[in-house]
Amino acid sequence: MRYILAPSSLAGWGLGVGFLYLITSGSAVAYTQTTFNSTNLTESPTFPLDSEPHITAWERYYSKAEEIGVFKALRSALLQLQFPIIEKS
Repeated sequence: MRYILAPSSLAGWGLGVGFLYLITSGSAVAYTQTTFNSTNLTESPTFPLDSEPHITAWERYYSKAEEIGVFKALRSALLQLQFPIIEKS
């Protein structure tokens, strides 16, 4: 069996040391195989692409941030910022 060093993106495939991992060469080949098949596309994309749905939300956050400040605007939208923050001196 042959082993190779691989980047940490293959962490689940072997034994890690630092940011490199020892894995079998077969695991690396299997990991890098693509399953994308362009013949499954029904139509070609048209460019420029439409904006992703999250762009509209972030534009709203930006407008609200100009009015009430960045932290308050994002805290009202993002659950992660709704927990109390205690400053220690």
